[in-house]
Amino acid sequence: MKTDSEIDAFYDAYYKILSESHTALFKNKEYDLAIEILDKAIKSSEESEEFSALIADYYVNLSWAYHEKNDLDSALAAITKAVELRGFDWDYQKRGQVYEDMGNYDAAIADYTKAIENGEDPNSYDLRAKVYFNKKDYDSAMADFTKAIENCSKVSECKGCIKAREFISKISELRELRKSYR
Repeated sequence: MKTDSEIDAFYDAYYKILSESHTALFKNKEYDLAIEILDKAIKSSEESEEFSALIADYYVNLSWAYHEKNDLDSALAAITKAVELRGFDWDYQKRGQVYEDMGNYDAAIADYTKAIENGEDPNSYDLRAKVYFNKKDYDSAMADFTKAIENCSKVSECKGCIKAREFISKISELRELRKSYR
């Protein structure tokens, strides 16, 4: 069991590392620096099992850095560790995105489905629908885009809803074209 001062020290270091890695990743696009920061943070906190859900954030950011460098195998390894440590819906979303970029659509669909089961984030439906669309499973894509729009309207209008409406329009156009060729 950690003392209060040890817990405070961990949280201080945690937020500093997240801040530094976010700046390197998203503001400065210094992916190698972000990877270096996060690797050190992971190595120094591996014994802290009680903080595993927080350490998973390091792995999520590490996955983003590798993904941005198009090192998909390393991105997959990092995000899989985050899934193992806590398995939040966005962990499954991120891993699904990596699988999708690797062309493993079935694994992407499985992870987006798990994200949906863990929380009704409209983005999970939108992400899974796009994979169905790419697989030319238009019925499943239409169902997920519709669900994304329904869930978006519960929280607020989001970019995913706008894209979902565009895809629904494309699917409708494809269906009409298919009818005209019969």
